[in-house]
Amino acid sequence: MSSPRLHRSPPPRLAAALLAVALPACAPDGGGDAFTDPCDGDGDGARDPFADCVVAFDPAEPAGFGHDALPDIVLGPPQGAGPDAGGTDVASLGCGGTIVLGFSGEGIVDGPGPDLLVFENPFRVGDGSATFAEPGEVAASEDGETFVAWPCDPTGDGGPPPPGCAGITPVLAGPNAPDVDPTNPDEAGGDAFDLADLGLSRAHYIRITDRTRAYYGDDTWCGGAAGGFDLDAAAAVHGTSWND
Repeated sequence: MSSPRLHRSPPPRLAAALLAVALPACAPDGGGDAFTDPCDGDGDGARDPFADCVVAFDPAEPAGFGHDALPDIVLGPPQGAGPDAGGTDVASLGCGGTIVLGFSGEGIVDGPGPDLLVFENPFRVGDGSATFAEPGEVAASEDGETFVAWPCDPTGDGGPPPPGCAGITPVLAGPNAPDVDPTNPDEAGGDAFDLADLGLSRAHYIRITDRTRAYYGDDTWCGGAAGGFDLDAAAAVHGTSWND
């Protein structure tokens, strides 16, 4: 494949053209579990559970926060700041923006319970009974062409964040919590997703689309460089090689 991708350890400065990378038409290249590696074999999927590359990034203006640190800022483990403070190690999508992450190696494998954790930077407000959220729709694909989305249907009133979206649950795993397993849905925070709900046994691509405007019903949280969904990280929960 000749389509550009953003991997870890990128050139010192990313060309502006790479901020709107076209999604490659990568399809399985044989029977069984054969597939075209979304990261061209440069990922760490055989060694860790985290996203390995940015396959496509199409942010909405005027978002720009964290873009100069791509792709590393959204790869690797989450950098959450706990339930009462949104982490800043993120890249903002802007309202309606989209990002596609690639997982090398085994990818995301369906197992018991949740299979994927997506980390944003929501945080508790007021007396802690409410959470400030900028929701995102999450979709999965095995071939990079056909994506299936988990239901994410904001009501437009800014009320309780809707189930099925990412960007709802504060991130607990991070530098201030070194004993928290970032792949454990019961400990890590973030939002959990089960491939079985989509009828998938495996996925190598995850697409996140900002739904902030639909959630609040207006552009209140769409302006500025940090508008919209702020991606921290994504992790596969199941995978034999990195769990051994």
